[in-house]
Amino acid sequence: MSVIRKLAPEVASRIAAGEVVERPFNVVKELMENSVDAGASKITVEIADGGLSLIRITDDGKGIGPEDLPLALERFATSKASSVEDVYCAGTFGFRGEALAAVSSVSDFTLRSGTASGKTFEIKSRFGETGEVKPAPAVKGTVAEAVNLFENVPARRKFLKGSRSLESEIIKFVKHFSLINPGVEVAVYSNGKCAYEAFLQEDTCIRASKVFPGKGFCRGELKYGSSAVAVAATLPAACDRLKRDGIILGVNGRLIKDPSLVQAVVRAYHRLIPDGRFPAVAVDIRIKPDEVDANVHPAKLEVRFEKPRDIFCLVTDAVAKSFEGRGMTAEYGPVGEKDEGGSKSCIMKESVSGGVSVPSLTAIPAEVKTKKPEYVFNLTELEIPDEEPVPAPLPPYSAGGAFNAPETVSSARLLPASSGVETPAAASHEPEPLREKRPLPSFRIAGQVGNTYIICETDSGNILFIDQHAAHERILFEKAQRRERAEKASIVLHDPVKVTLTPEQAECAFENSDIIESYGYSFREAGENVFEITRVPHIAVRKNIASAFEKIVSELYVTGRSKTEDAPRALLSCKAAIKAGDRLTEMEMEYLVKLLFNTDNYGTCPHGRPIIYTMSLTELSRKFLR
Repeated sequence: MSVIRKLAPEVASRIAAGEVVERPFNVVKELMENSVDAGASKITVEIADGGLSLIRITDDGKGIGPEDLPLALERFATSKASSVEDVYCAGTFGFRGEALAAVSSVSDFTLRSGTASGKTFEIKSRFGETGEVKPAPAVKGTVAEAVNLFENVPARRKFLKGSRSLESEIIKFVKHFSLINPGVEVAVYSNGKCAYEAFLQEDTCIRASKVFPGKGFCRGELKYGSSAVAVAATLPAACDRLKRDGIILGVNGRLIKDPSLVQAVVRAYHRLIPDGRFPAVAVDIRIKPDEVDANVHPAKLEVRFEKPRDIFCLVTDAVAKSFEGRGMTAEYGPVGEKDEGGSKSCIMKESVSGGVSVPSLTAIPAEVKTKKPEYVFNLTELEIPDEEPVPAPLPPYSAGGAFNAPETVSSARLLPASSGVETPAAASHEPEPLREKRPLPSFRIAGQVGNTYIICETDSGNILFIDQHAAHERILFEKAQRRERAEKASIVLHDPVKVTLTPEQAECAFENSDIIESYGYSFREAGENVFEITRVPHIAVRKNIASAFEKIVSELYVTGRSKTEDAPRALLSCKAAIKAGDRLTEMEMEYLVKLLFNTDNYGTCPHGRPIIYTMSLTELSRKFLR
C-alpha cells in the first residue's frame, strides 16, 4: 500500500493558507495591500476581538467586476501575471487571488465590490465553500470582511495570543503601513473605537510624530538613478529607544524586514548617539520592480535587491542628511497655508536654520520649512516602458553621497612611474572648503555653574545649560574631521591596480566602503573576491598599493569599523577638550558657544552624550508658582 497520498483540495487549501495567514495581522496586511493595488486613497480597518471575530477592510479603489469575483477567491488566479517573468517584475504588492483564497479558506468571508459602472455585487465563501455572485447594496470601492477567523482550524486558533495582543499587533501594522504610504488616508477601529487615523494632508513627519508620541522628525530625501529614498528620522539627541523596533522599512509601499538596512540606518547615527540607544526612523524606498525580488518570502516580508550595496549607502546618506545641521530638537505641526500640492506643509520649530534647540528663539527661516519633494513617489513612473532608450550607465553609489565617477586631477597627463603606477604632475585636489557659517542666535552669557556648565539666556526667554567639556569635544572632533578630509587628497589611477582578497575580507570591504573611501581610495569589483583600485591617496602612490589596501581591509575586519573609523579622533578630542572644573572667562564662554553653534551636530558629543539642556522661562516661573 502506498504511504504517500494526495491531499483533498479543501485540506490542501487550509495548509497553504498557513503560509500567508498565520494570525489576524496577516489578514489585515494582505487586504490592505490589495486595497493599495486597487488605487485606493482611503482605507478603513475595523476589527473586533483582536481580529478573530471580525476583520473588515473598506477602500475607495476601483473595485472588482462581477465576472472576476469568483476567480478572486480561487488559488493561482490573478490579473497581475501571465508568465514566470511577470512574477519577478510585478509593480504591485502581490497577487490578489492568492491572498483572498487563503483568507476565505479559514474564515466566513464576504467580498463586496462596486465598479465604475455603478453596480455592486458580492460573493460569500464559508471556510472555502464559495457561493454565487449576487447584487448587493451600493458601495464605492471594495469591502472585504472576514468573520470567525480560524474557526475551522481550532489547532491554529488554540496557539494564538490573547485578543489584546492580536489587536495591538494589527494597530501597530496599520501605523507603520501609513508611514510608508503617505498618499493613502488610513483609519483603524477596534471594538468600535478609533485607535489611529492618518489623513492625506499629513506628511510622513506628522504621521511619525503620532506613531511615536513626543518625538520630532526631520525629513530626508535622496534619489540615485531610478531609486529614491524618503525618510522621517528623529534627531540624534532624541534617540532614546532601547531596541531597533522603531526603524520602519518599506520598499515600494510594502513593509519589510531587512537587518542590513536596519544597520544602514544605525550607521547614519554613528558617533552621534550613545551605544545601546536607537532612533525612530521611517524609510520609504522606491525602486523599479525589476531591480528587487519580493518573492523570497511566502509573506513577502523580505526582499532582495539587485544592487544591495547601492541601496545600503543610499539609505545611510538619506538618514544622515535628514538631521544634518538640525540642532537638538524638532517639533512639527501643520502650517496654515498650503503648499503647491494643496496639502499642509510641515515646519520644524527650531531657533535658527539648523541651529540651537530652542523653540521660537527667532523667526523660522524659509529654508527650514519642509519643501515639496522634487521627486513624487509613484511606482508606475518607475516601471520600464515598452521602448526605453538605453541610458548612460551611472557610476556606483558610495556612502557619503559621493559617486565613484572619473575625477579631474590635472591638466597634465598622469605619467607612468618606475613602479608601474602613475603619479600626477601636480596635486589637483583642493582641500574641502569649510561650510558657510550659519546665522547665530541672539544670546547672552549668564554665567558658569560648578565651573562645568555654561548658562545662556536667549532673547525669546529660554535658558540654555551647556556642558562645556562636551561642547568643546564636538568642536574639536569636527575640526579634526575637516582637517583629515583636506589632508587625504587623492588621485585617479590611469591603470587600476588589482588586488585579491579572502571572501571574509571582500565582504568587509563592501560593508565598510565608506571608511576605505574616506582614506582616499576608490575601488570596484572585478571578479569573485577580486577588486580594482581606481583611486588612491597621493601619499600611497609610490608604495605597494595592493598591499596597503589589503592592510586597511584586514585591520577593519579584525578591529571593526567603530575602532578604526574615528574612535582615535574622538579620544584625542576628549583629551584635548576643556574639562569639567575649568574656570572660563565670559569672553571664552561666548566664543565657545559660537563655535558650538557652527558645528554640524551640536546636539551630542562624539560619544553620544547630550550637550545642551533647554528650559523655558515659563517652566522656570512655574517652579516658583508664578
